[in-house]
Amino acid sequence: MPMIRPAARVFCSAGAAAGIVFAGTLALAQSGPGFRPGLWEESVERVFEGGGASGFDSKSALAALANMPPEQRKMVEKMLAGQGLTIQAEAGGVKVKQQYCIAPGRPRLSWTSALPEGCTQTLTPNGANWVVTGRCEDRDDHPGGEMRGVLTLQGSTGYRGDFEGSSAQQGAYRIKTEGRWLSADCGSVKPD
Repeated sequence: MPMIRPAARVFCSAGAAAGIVFAGTLALAQSGPGFRPGLWEESVERVFEGGGASGFDSKSALAALANMPPEQRKMVEKMLAGQGLTIQAEAGGVKVKQQYCIAPGRPRLSWTSALPEGCTQTLTPNGANWVVTGRCEDRDDHPGGEMRGVLTLQGSTGYRGDFEGSSAQQGAYRIKTEGRWLSADCGSVKPD
């Protein structure tokens, strides 16, 4: 079973319906047709339109990081940087960037194996685009919700996605994601 990268986990914990976006981009980026092996960077921006609880929680976490004693903050930032991860507050939401490695000859992954439990997803190819729809049932460990969007492949070196979702707990949100190939050498970043 493939792991969801930490950037995806940040958003999965904020809502399972949002998590299916990242399960889909994870599978497409790592196993999509013609994606170039090597070091990639993914940028994910999540904007909360209704000021839902998850938007507040994310901003509170960033504020807590900013208010930590300098030594503790450096330790947390170093840990995140060691995973190739940066998190920053944006107007009304949060932006996460992470680097990851696609190994040459990596076998295709099943996108369903990366989905949070209780969630379903459909990826429908349409030319260079993939229409992504998903639904998560309401559970004790995550709120239910729905999501729909389009992921556009940009040759072998990139993709962009624009998604909208909602849940009773979070309200409406919008997610924009972008992945781009950086180099053939992954350096210290290990394949997932």
